[in-house]
Amino acid sequence: MPEDAEQRTNHVYGLLMIEKPPIPGVVHLAWPFIRRFTERVFAEDRMAVEAEQRAWDEQGEDWNNEVFPLIVDVRDVLRTNGVPIRPESARCSVGCNSPLASTTPWAEPNQPGTVGD
Repeated sequence: MPEDAEQRTNHVYGLLMIEKPPIPGVVHLAWPFIRRFTERVFAEDRMAVEAEQRAWDEQGEDWNNEVFPLIVDVRDVLRTNGVPIRPESARCSVGCNSPLASTTPWAEPNQPGTVGD
């Protein structure tokens, strides 16, 4: 999930599901290996994301030919329903010091929820 308007800082979420082994204590013995495995997976994912970001910066657009069906579907949903995140400077063109500016950063001037209604 992007944490800033420029989408340069992201927070990654992960879920690991492990079936409890029938022998008590085995999961505790295996935990260091499980942790090392998941840390490596996240490190590889981070390297891939950073490489894709560099490619975007160099090309100015997305030339990635995605083949993973879930990612293709997510991209379609985002293209169809997504709302672009504008930089902080664009969001604060009117009433940056207003209490409403922090609660409705996406509102345009002369729209409900902005200063000067």
